Amino acid sequence: KYYEPKPFIRNGRVLVPVRSICEQLGAVVKWHDQTYTVEIIKEDSVITFNIGSRTTLVNNKTVDIDVPAQIYSDRTFVPLRFISEVLGYRVEWDNATRTVFVYGK
Repeated sequence: KYYEPKPFIRNGRVLVPVRSICEQLGAVVKWHDQTYTVEIIKEDSVITFNIGSRTTLVNNKTVDIDVPAQIYSDRTFVPLRFISEVLGYRVEWDNATRTVFVYGK
């Protein structure tokens, strides 16, 4: 699937527009404007990102991430592999075509 704005690579991680990818994975996305926080909810999983922070919460447990969530082109971008794997999906990278594949549970 193609997204607008397009995903991009930062420090070796693919970042994607959070709402587009999460809704496609069956999750609900909530934006908290006062705290610049995005919350992703699917079944028993809750992931909370603070924009610009390398620390996130997964089910109320602190987890360090390589690349923080960030705002680009007025959209919130998050690391694809991290959110996909937390939500129970398998992720593969094809270096030859620079393509990411996300596989169901």
